[in-house]
Amino acid sequence: MRIADRVYGEVDLPPLVAALASTPEFLRLDGIRQLGACAMVYPSATHTRREHSIGVSHLTGVAGCHLQSMYPKRIDADDILCLQIAGLMHDLGHGPFSHTFEEYMGGAWCHEAMSIRMLHHVVAKNVELCTQHFRIYPVEKNVAFICLLISGMDDTTPWPTEETGRCEDKRFLTDIVHSRSTGIDTDKLDYLCRDALAVFGATNALCVTRIVSAMRVTERSRLAFSESVAFDLVEIFRLRSKLHRQVYQHRDVLVAEALIKNMMATYDEQHVLRGVVDDPAMFARLTDSCIVGSTTTPGANLQRPWCRFVPVTISLYTLPLCTSCKSETAFQHKFCTQCGKSTMDRAGDVRDMHSNCLQAPGCTIRSAEVASDVSAIAGVAIAVHIVDIACGTAIEIVDPHTTKWKDYDPLCNVTFLSKDERATLRMNPESFFVPKTRHVRIMHSCLHASATDGDVTKAASAIRQWAMGGGVEITEEYE
Repeated sequence: MRIADRVYGEVDLPPLVAALASTPEFLRLDGIRQLGACAMVYPSATHTRREHSIGVSHLTGVAGCHLQSMYPKRIDADDILCLQIAGLMHDLGHGPFSHTFEEYMGGAWCHEAMSIRMLHHVVAKNVELCTQHFRIYPVEKNVAFICLLISGMDDTTPWPTEETGRCEDKRFLTDIVHSRSTGIDTDKLDYLCRDALAVFGATNALCVTRIVSAMRVTERSRLAFSESVAFDLVEIFRLRSKLHRQVYQHRDVLVAEALIKNMMATYDEQHVLRGVVDDPAMFARLTDSCIVGSTTTPGANLQRPWCRFVPVTISLYTLPLCTSCKSETAFQHKFCTQCGKSTMDRAGDVRDMHSNCLQAPGCTIRSAEVASDVSAIAGVAIAVHIVDIACGTAIEIVDPHTTKWKDYDPLCNVTFLSKDERATLRMNPESFFVPKTRHVRIMHSCLHASATDGDVTKAASAIRQWAMGGGVEITEEYE
């Protein structure tokens, strides 16, 4: 099957991938927008999960063929076919409005796990077709391997040799579609380029072919990159931050997502949504239109104006504060640059952390808690949305007083190889113009569209009062 793709031009899908791309379960992704509620704010953001999945399948195949040309003894034909299928099916478990549905479901539900369930469902219906195209391993071994490629693997997870039929020297393949260690994978490369093209009209937002051609494999079977693309990898996270700031977490988008969640709750009451997701066959019928059309007047709840914004923006501190002057201090500073006091007794919070790393108090503030506090002060129902943008993957950093803090870094977990591919290098992120502020949290608030000017004034006063008590920065940016 040959497809004209808006990012890569014409792409070819091998017979088995093309057949799976023609199944009802996959074609359903045409009814799910890639950016969910973003299309309510950006009319051009109407590309679908199906389009993105085909792009990831193509790019993953390119990456697999590149690595096979460099390491022919470590990658076989079934491996490449599994990579392409994993790229195609990795988002099969997305519900209506993509990540908004995942947030609505909450708890332990995630689209990766649902994608794996849907994969088993699709393969069971097409097992004879799969048997014809897999040449080396049995179908069940390849399906188990595809599941690993979709979910990704931590370095500490034991390799399932018996389940996949493959030796551990193929572990690096699990970092191609979904990398848990670096966050740099074909899924991210495709959606960043595709989203930037749809929203900004930006062509060649990233040097994708250059990044893919720089992929290498270490002696320990880990995916690495040539040191020549360090700048390009930083650009991945720069573009991601820009999209989060201007698109994914735009204040209007956050409000639209809240309205859609309310519509999902209405649909849930009528159709038992949480029961539908337990059945792959029923889940395969869920699309965006199911939710939008669930009310008496389809889409009525999405008509503007959606709300009235409170003209106060709160910047939450993401670095630890000096206990003396309350100014932000860098993790690595031994003394406060403002007052000179030792940073030994800086306060932190470990809420929602799997390790013992501390976070600045502003990193653990939750929108629901703030909404409850400010609503009580103002006597008006106030909705609070927190924009949370991190540059890179979470890392552990130790300050001069041996205290562990949570930070973010785009390159810390990436292994770079020199030209001779023998010595592994750890690049210093500071030398590649990584932003000094790698974690930003901004709080917006709004009222119901019917709120009066007096209600807005009360809300603004309440938010200022809460902010002054919490020692956070206040900026006024809009009406």
